[in-house]
Amino acid sequence: MRVSVFGLGYVGSVSAAAFASDGHDVVGVDVNPDKVAAVNGGHSPIVEPGLEPLLAQVVADGRLRATVDTAAAVAQSEASLVCVGTPSRKNGSLDLTYLERVSEQIGAAFGTNRTITSSSYGALCCRARRTALSSRRSSAHPERNTAKDLASR
Repeated sequence: MRVSVFGLGYVGSVSAAAFASDGHDVVGVDVNPDKVAAVNGGHSPIVEPGLEPLLAQVVADGRLRATVDTAAAVAQSEASLVCVGTPSRKNGSLDLTYLERVSEQIGAAFGTNRTITSSSYGALCCRARRTALSSRRSSAHPERNTAKDLASR
């Protein structure tokens, strides 16, 4: 399966490497060009024991690459895994800015069907889906506005 993984932090980097190691074609996406360059060079953008040799192997095998281009990643994949941060605000509530931004970008880019999966639980996953669909409906092709599936870990 062709998978795009959004966010190359702790969850996204490990997930992308694991999917690629299992034989999937994976494109990692991050707004940070340094993380993208690290992954494309077969280096880990995070400190995680054992990840760097795994990344080096799957990049060398051509099963993992990274980009800052959301639209290209969506176009090259059948499913999208959202692994962006939801940091706490000063009042303890979650800051959903990154989740909403990437969901809007995915929604604007996907075709007729898209599997969108979030590493967040329940309500956040549903919010990502609503945001993606809302963005899709307001894009240039409002007739292509169905998320095929949505899952949460």
